[in-house]
Amino acid sequence: KRWSKNKNDLIDSLAVGVLAAKNSSPIILAGNKLDTTQKDVLNTKIIDKVTQIGGLGNEDAVKSIVDMQEKTKYTVETIEELNVAIKKADANDVIIFEPEKDTNISDSFKIATNKAITVEFDGVFKQSITIDMPNGDVKNFGEISDDIRIDNIKKGTLINEGSIQGIDIYSKNGCKIENTSDGDIWIITIDADAKDVYIENDGDITKISNNAPGVIIKNSGKIDLVNGNEQPAISGKKPTTNDTEYNDERARGLSVSTKPCSIPEKNRVRVTISSEPKSSRYKIYYRVVEDKPSAMYVGEKISVRSWDLASKSDGSFVEKAKNGSYIEVVEINTSTNKVSRWGRSNVTDDGF
Repeated sequence: KRWSKNKNDLIDSLAVGVLAAKNSSPIILAGNKLDTTQKDVLNTKIIDKVTQIGGLGNEDAVKSIVDMQEKTKYTVETIEELNVAIKKADANDVIIFEPEKDTNISDSFKIATNKAITVEFDGVFKQSITIDMPNGDVKNFGEISDDIRIDNIKKGTLINEGSIQGIDIYSKNGCKIENTSDGDIWIITIDADAKDVYIENDGDITKISNNAPGVIIKNSGKIDLVNGNEQPAISGKKPTTNDTEYNDERARGLSVSTKPCSIPEKNRVRVTISSEPKSSRYKIYYRVVEDKPSAMYVGEKISVRSWDLASKSDGSFVEKAKNGSYIEVVEINTSTNKVSRWGRSNVTDDGF
């Protein structure tokens, strides 16, 4: 209560909780001015309405919030001006990066901010652009002849109405790409560790290389090729070629078993893979899984980074596995990483 000016301030601050909960609204307890931390947090949010509760004394704080949420447009022509504008910008502001006519941006640059702002590109950009904007949006109306790398765009969207050579998605916090009817993207590459990627296409995309699970594509435009180690969920128009598709035949034919070690060890079992690769073009991989796995499909692609190679000398070996786990094995064509045979062990029991 040290910050209050009269005895009713604390009562007001407690009573507002009920009103805020009813309207699913956040609460800001402020005196006459906002502190630095409050300003930083507010700059990550878009606020539709500000309601002052209580008596006099916090008018300046309320005015600061309203002023911060007013939309201001900055037009910049250089990377240096862009960096200055990002520092000055508040939530809701728009920064338009538009180089002078007949001038190209020939240096790579990075946009890193937690502020809930929008950055627009309108011009020719010759080098790579890195985006780290967990609360912001990016719009492209120009020509980007190198790649856009998305490290984080958690709550925002990249909207393309121009031309982009490539988009590399690494964001582990979600990512949404909208390619409008006027948009043209040469290639979108999705890293294996990317999460919650959603692509909506009304324009032209030459290639999507997908290596992450759970990717969703809504296509009303044209996609020439989809490939990679993971099959995305595609609705609407199908791509011209989908190299991640596989047939409905379940793979089988590999034999693997487990038993306790000769001298039982906690969380360790002896694994025996009885099968051999069908030819030199194939290899067998294995992994330990906690839940009982279902057979993969013939032709399904895997990422070998999440599997261990079972060499010929490892027909029988000791592996770390908690009781109740399974050993899953696959045979793949090494040129395509597509599954040809599959198998799983019995439930592991270390006998300890």
